[in-house]
Amino acid sequence: GNNYQIWGGKPHAGYFSTFYEEAHKNEVNSAIKTKLEEWYKDNLLKYDSYIYDTGFCNDRSLASGYENAGFGRQETYYGAYDRLGKNKKPQFTCPQQKDLFTVTNSKGNKASTYKVGLITADEVTYAGGLYGGANNSYYLYTGFNYWTMSSLRFNSNYSSVYGLFISSVGTLNNTSRIFDAHGVRPVINLKADI
Repeated sequence: GNNYQIWGGKPHAGYFSTFYEEAHKNEVNSAIKTKLEEWYKDNLLKYDSYIYDTGFCNDRSLASGYENAGFGRQETYYGAYDRLGKNKKPQFTCPQQKDLFTVTNSKGNKASTYKVGLITADEVTYAGGLYGGANNSYYLYTGFNYWTMSSLRFNSNYSSVYGLFISSVGTLNNTSRIFDAHGVRPVINLKADI
């Protein structure tokens, strides 16, 4: 891609973005998005009329103090860091329309093929997940690691994004880079009249 990458601990002097919009445009589907949409097509497409296109937020807004970051090799913290790590104020709204993945809903970016996504770290917090603290007595606890749709930061030393995931002990955790192997739990939104 256009990002600076490290292979085997050695810098790869490839191309990297020079401004925020270039670094955060939606050009290539992630492996998780591709698999979730394949799963939806194979298992839920026949129920599509019951599922609402409310969207799934892949929030890439910038945390306070990082307004001029988010590109190149700069250390960057994203909105979830402010909301969950510093202020402890989760939200249900998506800060940027371009980060709300929808199929046809004009409130989002219309970049999804099917109405499926992952839970956000904010939603996990509302459900009882604790950022940095274990909780094995809420319904999202499974005893396994699985990804949320939220990113916490871009680490310039390792040139990789750290995503938020629910750990095997129920912690809302940020110690994994997005290429680390964790499970996924698809999320859909049913229409209100179902």
